[in-house]
Amino acid sequence: MPNSSEARRFRPAASLRPWIPEFALLTLCLLLYVRTASYPFLFDDTSIVADNRLVEHVSNIPRIFATSYWEGTELGNLGGLYRPVAISLYAIEHAIFGKSPAGYHVLNILLNALNTLLVFRLFAGLVAPRLAWIGAMLFALHPTHVEAVAGIVGQAELLSAALVLVALHLHRRWRPPLAAKEDRRGPREVRQKAAAAPSKGAAPRGTAWICAALFLVACLTKESSLAAVGLVAAYELAFRNGGRIAPWLRRLRHDFVPVYLPWLAVVVVALLARYAALGYLAKVDPVNQIDNPLIVAPFAARFPTGFRIFAEYVRLAVFPLRLSMDYSLNQVPVSTWRDGPVWIGVALAAVAAAGLVLAGRRRSALFFPALWCLGTYALIANVLVLIGTVVAERLLYLPSVGFCMLLAAPLASRAAASRRALAIALPALVL
Repeated sequence: MPNSSEARRFRPAASLRPWIPEFALLTLCLLLYVRTASYPFLFDDTSIVADNRLVEHVSNIPRIFATSYWEGTELGNLGGLYRPVAISLYAIEHAIFGKSPAGYHVLNILLNALNTLLVFRLFAGLVAPRLAWIGAMLFALHPTHVEAVAGIVGQAELLSAALVLVALHLHRRWRPPLAAKEDRRGPREVRQKAAAAPSKGAAPRGTAWICAALFLVACLTKESSLAAVGLVAAYELAFRNGGRIAPWLRRLRHDFVPVYLPWLAVVVVALLARYAALGYLAKVDPVNQIDNPLIVAPFAARFPTGFRIFAEYVRLAVFPLRLSMDYSLNQVPVSTWRDGPVWIGVALAAVAAAGLVLAGRRRSALFFPALWCLGTYALIANVLVLIGTVVAERLLYLPSVGFCMLLAAPLASRAAASRRALAIALPALVL
């Protein structure tokens, strides 16, 4: 039996044990992307960062908030994008790094590592720790993230994802998941119990507005961050109402002001800021048809083409062997119902919808990741809302959080818990 001095000697090792999962994820992220620190400016990096007139001086930041994303480039006001936080951050970085790309790339590497840790922390409080860690590992490994991390302009994708993940993490601490018995109770009983016995480590009052402030910065960094409103509703449905719509709707009138109103107010503020700066909410730019041919296509063409786009994104998520930095022109053409890839997309969408319904009925831990995929994908699907590109791998960065958790489920199951199964499965995934 060790004496007291020996016990004290081993305490530091024991105290570090809870941090081993995070350390392993951090090491993995750094090893995977450290090479990108030596990359030059790539594609849009040159015009948006290296040669952008507005990022040359920090004093231009007020003007940046009053102009479009491309204003400081030779292209001028192109496409109607409004990302003032992203451009302002480039101005700050330009003051530090100048035109040396290494500093920008290192920041992207660190942001990606931070996001991986945030994914693990968020889901570790929602699902089994093994599932959360494997899902975060798959998120770190997924090849479609290369465009977002290796390209300096992908920083907008990384930063907006980090802000959304932090906001959702705070929201989870403020409104922790309810046990099966608790989520059957009415709003009054739930509120009374929460007030009488607040959860350990609960977030302070006013957390909803702190989350909203983070959400606003995310929206001014990248438009796809608007999907966070749907993620909050998905969390409330999955973990505060047992995945059942009826109780969620009953509690909605009680939860609307404290829970949802701050997030919806941010959407209004972000849209008003966009309108004040650009003079419009949406703009069809003929130049953008090179990147997204749906801009000049009939409205009815969006639906068959949308299923073809979905099939392409599923391929990228499941089998990312062939990657591309550019999907412009006819790589994903405008399609009709006679095209075979469209019906592949229809079949995949039917399977996804059936899986979502099944996860909800079974009150599965996978219901929230499935809703995550749905909510974040809706804004890049090019069906209800057209965006500047028909398909882009960087756009999968935030949706892949939910997908990686779904993919991790079979690996985290009891059937795959043996050392032999993991010894075969994990190297295969890495390859």
